[in-house]
Amino acid sequence: MMRTHLAWVLWLACSLCTVSTPAQANIRCLIATQSPVNGAITVLDPSTASQTFTIRVQFSCQSTTSTTKTGLLTVRLQFTDGSNTGSGTYLKNGSNAVAYTFNNNPSLNVNNVSTTFPTCTTAAPSNTSPDTFNVLTDISISAPGGSSARYYYWNTCVRIPVQTVSVPGTYMGKVRVSTQGTVSSGGGNFLAVGPVDVATMTLTKSGSCSVASITGISLTYPAFSPTPVEASTVASVTCSSGLLWNASFETAPGVFGSTLSNQNLLGLNYAVSATPTGNMTGTGTAQTVNLKATVGAGQAGICSGASCQASNGHTLTISY
Repeated sequence: MMRTHLAWVLWLACSLCTVSTPAQANIRCLIATQSPVNGAITVLDPSTASQTFTIRVQFSCQSTTSTTKTGLLTVRLQFTDGSNTGSGTYLKNGSNAVAYTFNNNPSLNVNNVSTTFPTCTTAAPSNTSPDTFNVLTDISISAPGGSSARYYYWNTCVRIPVQTVSVPGTYMGKVRVSTQGTVSSGGGNFLAVGPVDVATMTLTKSGSCSVASITGISLTYPAFSPTPVEASTVASVTCSSGLLWNASFETAPGVFGSTLSNQNLLGLNYAVSATPTGNMTGTGTAQTVNLKATVGAGQAGICSGASCQASNGHTLTISY
């Protein structure tokens, strides 16, 4: 393979050539949650009482050069779930949701941490749209130059009304804020910031199960029975709606299974089993676990008389 190389030189002459770009100041308004700390809100089970939370957001506006600028600030808002997917004013756990209402203060407090928050009531407006929308539009601001900043504060309110949360799990909802705007004096650009999570609301709903008393299993086994002898009873289990649970026996220390084998009573080997096996989903109402005892065929047993009786206790474990 051959390659040909050509060398060339470009000569450029210029007398008193200058190229300059005039500096233009930009405005940037950074976002910080003032209250609660880091925007974290723990929501309790709202089945008996409503809950109200206030949120204070700080906007720190400054010019990116030494020149003080003025501009118009627009604050955009979005309600999302824990994965930042638009969900409206809901805390989400899969397809399950806890609703909340949102009140917006339509103004900014300049250089003053105001303690005045909008009133949160059961009639508070909500926005169930997953799309981002403006909550403040074209608010006049001043952005100092250099290392200084001018602070603006925005107070909002979230209310969790009384409601029933049936399905256990972790519910999460976020309030996300971003800024955009225009520069009013001297040109330049408004540098968009965000989205920033100014509130992350988390509710943990715990589930539980209860078991009604279980009637014991009674069976009669004739010595050397040619076929297995079986007897059964049922356990009534009530678990929270949506809660996964299962029934089992401890077959070895720390090991659980649906069948307890190699048990012995009066010299007879037997097994106890529980069905259904695997996970079930709680309904909030009673569900049935079938318990069966089986004594294998052809066993002599140990009995000094015409008949003998004995009992053995076993523990059914409900895990969730």
